Amino acid sequence: MYGSFNVLNKNHPVKGLKSEDYSLVREKNGAICLVVADGVTRDPLPILPDKKTVRGAEIWAQKYNAKPSRYASEIACELFSNSILKGIVSHINEASIYDAVWEVNEAIGKYNKKHFPFPDYLVNDEAACQLACAVISNTSLFYGFLCAAGIAVINNKGKLVHKTPDEYWSNDADRHAFLKRAGLSLFSGAHGVWEEPETRFILRSFYRNTQRPGSYGVLTGDPPAVEKFYRTGRYILNQGDTVVVYTDGAAELIFK
Repeated sequence: MYGSFNVLNKNHPVKGLKSEDYSLVREKNGAICLVVADGVTRDPLPILPDKKTVRGAEIWAQKYNAKPSRYASEIACELFSNSILKGIVSHINEASIYDAVWEVNEAIGKYNKKHFPFPDYLVNDEAACQLACAVISNTSLFYGFLCAAGIAVINNKGKLVHKTPDEYWSNDADRHAFLKRAGLSLFSGAHGVWEEPETRFILRSFYRNTQRPGSYGVLTGDPPAVEKFYRTGRYILNQGDTVVVYTDGAAELIFK
């Protein structure tokens, strides 16, 4: 017998804003599918208001449009689960995980081509999301993950026995060095001044789904998001194991 659950924050950090995240758990013919998508937060204004202040939170609530990223995360979960469970359970493997995510990325790409054909990587940025997914069939756990979302397995004694690597923060040194050369890391914070549009523009246009050292992937429709950055794997479960599918915010609470 195995346990499983998804972890994500259903409430946006700014009160009154709809979360961009989405998750679901579905079962068919004995196979269990778990998916979590973390919609990438978009910019309400070129220079970001401070969410920690009353006025800043009010501006976020007035200006922020969560719909594109919410669409990306919702379509990612729904389309992945429908695609992976529509076939025969015995055909579930790493290749089918990859194919399902490829289909998800194409769907998000069509949405972006229609609504954001000329993204500025700031207010008019593309809809995007991270994605982690797991399919349990018999004793096999097949999974896929992207960026800082991931999969973990905890045994019946509460010990962490398997965890996917963080594909975003492991490459942070290259991005930080570039920002330092650009004069943007002279301030506090791992990425310099995140509120400054130059910092966000560089991280999104130079490093998102590109071939640069330190680049990272999120699902936007760009082929490298899946070709280069999406990881798949298989793990054999033991009696009493629990599978955890999580996004990066939840990882900080679970594993640190």
